Amino acid sequence: MKLNTKKLLTLIKQAAEEKKAYDIKVLEVSAVTVLTDYFMVCSSDSNVQSRAIADNISVKLEENGRGAALREGYQKGDWVVIDTGRIIVHIFTPEVREYYN
Repeated sequence: MKLNTKKLLTLIKQAAEEKKAYDIKVLEVSAVTVLTDYFMVCSSDSNVQSRAIADNISVKLEENGRGAALREGYQKGDWVVIDTGRIIVHIFTPEVREYYN
C-alpha cells in the first residue's frame, strides 16, 4: 500500500507516540529545501527510549511497505535521525534538544 505524505506523517507520529515520545513538532520545510517535505522533531527521556522510538518507527514503515529507512545516531541514542525521503525524523534526549534548540 502506497502512503501519501500526510498518511506517512501520521503513521510516523503514532509510532513515536506509542513509545512515549513527547513534545512532538512537525515542520513543513518543502518551501525552503529540496531535501524533504517535513521535519518531525520529538523528545525521549533516555538513549534507550530514543532507540525504541526509532525501532518502532522502522517497524511501522516496514509493515506498510516502506522498507528500511536510513538511520543515523542510533548507537549513541541521544540524537537519532530517520530519513524516509519525504519526512526526516529527529529524536532527541532533552539535553541535546535544548542544546540545538
